[in-house]
Amino acid sequence: PQSPPPQFTSGQRLAAFKSFLERRAYHHSSIAPQTHQGTELTTNPDNDLSTSVTKVFVWKEDLICPEVYHRVAVSRHERERTLARYSSSQKVYDMVLNEWDCCSAADDVWDNENGYNDNQLLSPLKETPDSPPYDGTPESPLEPSRQLTPPPTSELQLDRQTQVPLAARVHCSVVEPPSRNFNDRCDNWQEEFLDILHIFYGYTPPLPYPVDPEPISDDREAKKVLIFYGEVFQNNKVYYLHRPVLRLASRLMPHLLNPTSSTPLFLDTFHENRSPVLASWRASCLHLFRSSSSSNEVVYVFDFGTATKAPWHLGVTQATIALAICRLPQDMDEFQIAQYLLQRGIAFKTLQNIKHARLFKAQRTFIQLPKRNSKHTFGPDDYNAYVAQRHALLKHPRGRVALMAGGYPWRLALDTVSFDTVLSGPAGWSENHSTMFTAHHPQTGKVYFDDALTIEEFDLICGAYVINNPNGQPSLHSWFPLHSTWSDSNSVHNHWTPSREKGYADRMSVLASSSKGKGKPENAKYWRDNLRSLKELR
Repeated sequence: PQSPPPQFTSGQRLAAFKSFLERRAYHHSSIAPQTHQGTELTTNPDNDLSTSVTKVFVWKEDLICPEVYHRVAVSRHERERTLARYSSSQKVYDMVLNEWDCCSAADDVWDNENGYNDNQLLSPLKETPDSPPYDGTPESPLEPSRQLTPPPTSELQLDRQTQVPLAARVHCSVVEPPSRNFNDRCDNWQEEFLDILHIFYGYTPPLPYPVDPEPISDDREAKKVLIFYGEVFQNNKVYYLHRPVLRLASRLMPHLLNPTSSTPLFLDTFHENRSPVLASWRASCLHLFRSSSSSNEVVYVFDFGTATKAPWHLGVTQATIALAICRLPQDMDEFQIAQYLLQRGIAFKTLQNIKHARLFKAQRTFIQLPKRNSKHTFGPDDYNAYVAQRHALLKHPRGRVALMAGGYPWRLALDTVSFDTVLSGPAGWSENHSTMFTAHHPQTGKVYFDDALTIEEFDLICGAYVINNPNGQPSLHSWFPLHSTWSDSNSVHNHWTPSREKGYADRMSVLASSSKGKGKPENAKYWRDNLRSLKELR
């Protein structure tokens, strides 16, 4: 694979700012001159940015390498103050990406340019009625490292040597984030929603964002949109759907349900899109492997070549997840990408060349599911015994697989397995092939492997029992949905959504009140109905 995008040194960074300046001037030539109101928005730091989705980045000089600059995202509440700290010659707006870039070292570039004045350009912070829609075509190709906005710094700088609290590790919550008022909550939710649409669905919003005067007023339609994207339907969430980006999300649904009817304007899977995902550097690092257990199963393996930092390669078995990884910021390494996936319950594998594998000499485990008769009454003792058995299994070196499996195994393993265990790579080669996942390259013959769990081990993690029915036919009942049931639920969500988290919390509440007779293992039909969402999604 080709080399990754180079870091911005001092000279490269200044050239990048020059490119931003030229591109902004091009946009200005196709936009009406700025009004007095627009000028005030640019120069007055007291203006309210709470309704803006414009992002702000600051270029900071590296403390160790003085000539290297890093592009750092600014939190939403600091954007207004950050823009006010920089003069018009130290910041530039990108109309294509809807972003501000600020750098205190940019004066040398601006002073020698063609006299462009920031006050003569249209401010992106708020739309004006005279602004015509932009067709999305940039003047020059976008740099790979600038196609996406990096996630918050807290998501990328998890200490790999320290176990962090569960609440800080999981990027999914059904609780409203703390904010100053309702508008702030709407803006937070809108911004996160836009990231979900872009990374997981490839949505490319038009710029500037269109203003639709017709809100979604039908509660049934609002509920349908929320369920489709994995959100939780609450009465106050209906007002969130009046936000411009979320109205666009409603329009996007038919294109996702029927991709053949979509257009390049909406999805980045089209080559004609203004930022096609397959044009990213990371997409060029993709290699197709075949699973050794099933010749029909494709494994998408990322090989970053000389930029590889981990002793393993990222691998996924779903094309949609591979595309989501390609949409992440291009400067993220394997460890950061794996942390991103772990925080969101996205299934992946850490594949290692089998030639470099060490023999795994851990004691072999023998799993046998517990059995009960149909007249057995489940109580707290049964559940506590299951939790203890699950904990012991997850503490095994191969327990890390549960955290990489997604779904309920991932959620149940969060309290026991650390991220460090996953990032350290496979436990080793095993003589028992049922405890290994292997994939081979059809042309080169290379074989990669990772740890694996057996079906019985996955069932045990989810709390399965063999129930002997009166007719003599055994059936599986479980405290939580079996991994196979989850995989067959045909959910369009490859990540753990707020609606799934609410379902998990509701289930835990039921189990806590098992004295009422509701806390008992359920059969596969019950869990299939429980995981079922909209008819259109199946």
